[in-house]
Amino acid sequence: MQGDLLLFLAGQTKARMGLPETAPISLTPIIKGGSDRSFFRCLLPVGNSCILMRYSLEKEENGYFLEIARYLDAQGVSVPKIIFHDPEYRLIWMEDMGEEDLHASKNDPWEKRALLYREALKTVRVLHGLSTDSSDAKQLRLMPSFDDKLYAWERNYFFERFVHEVCHFEFSAGQKTDLDFEIEELARMLCTQPTCFVHRDFQSQNILLNGGRAFLIDFQGMRHGTLFYDLGSLLYDPYVPFGDEERIELLRYYWEFGGSAQDWEYFATLFHAAAAQRLMQALGAYGFLGLHKGKTDFLKHIPAGLHNLETATEKAGCLPHLHDLAKACKSILKNQSIYAFDGVA
Repeated sequence: MQGDLLLFLAGQTKARMGLPETAPISLTPIIKGGSDRSFFRCLLPVGNSCILMRYSLEKEENGYFLEIARYLDAQGVSVPKIIFHDPEYRLIWMEDMGEEDLHASKNDPWEKRALLYREALKTVRVLHGLSTDSSDAKQLRLMPSFDDKLYAWERNYFFERFVHEVCHFEFSAGQKTDLDFEIEELARMLCTQPTCFVHRDFQSQNILLNGGRAFLIDFQGMRHGTLFYDLGSLLYDPYVPFGDEERIELLRYYWEFGGSAQDWEYFATLFHAAAAQRLMQALGAYGFLGLHKGKTDFLKHIPAGLHNLETATEKAGCLPHLHDLAKACKSILKNQSIYAFDGVA
């Protein structure tokens, strides 16, 4: 079946590129984490290459990728350029930005990593700075904006898929009420912040490095929200280890060149709080993908994600009940051999 698919995709690629049927090309599958789409690197004659994405409309956001990609490119945001789109077979050919992503630098010396992360922050700052009120922006089809309903969905996802299904944690009388009130206050705080375009999954594996620049990929879930959600996604990324000083160094870099209207202390508080919100979503996703979708590799990121949640809630200073829950869940999972907490505080 896979062989037949590759032959079909090769034929479609030759037709789109104006190549003869006998032209030698090869397609290599690219495995993309939790994605429900298929990616292939197409090696073309004379050493050229492109990326082919095959998508379905099972997820609504997949249908928005093309429009968002063209919009971001036109607005000067660093993204792969679209080459062709075949709506009948739901195929998109795009520029090949190479195989190096930001995640690949996770073990490099901090001096090198810091420079790469600064490039990523520069790129996302362009996205955050785009006007959401222009005529083009208003016509752009996006997933629903971050609001109290979406934040509520994320925290319920966390409770169901992670706290209950992974940790089997049982709340005591009154404990859930206090926690719900605290997290609802978190959502209200985030909802009062100015909105901009946010990537929604701005983490190291969704940032490609090419020619000294950082390029965004997997942005089909882009929507309106607070920039702190993206910053929390990147700097509390469970896939990459950070020291507290390293994380704050990069956050301050964004704060200084981004021209934030908030003073530094409040900016940092909002960052840690938004990171906690994002980490609840991520931990819920790890539980769902690992336990329900057979993608058990995601379970190995739970210790780092849980440690990050514990750290973010402590630094935020306004989430004591969520902080206690993170510690309780870590204590439960440390006794289960499937979750390796080696190297995680």
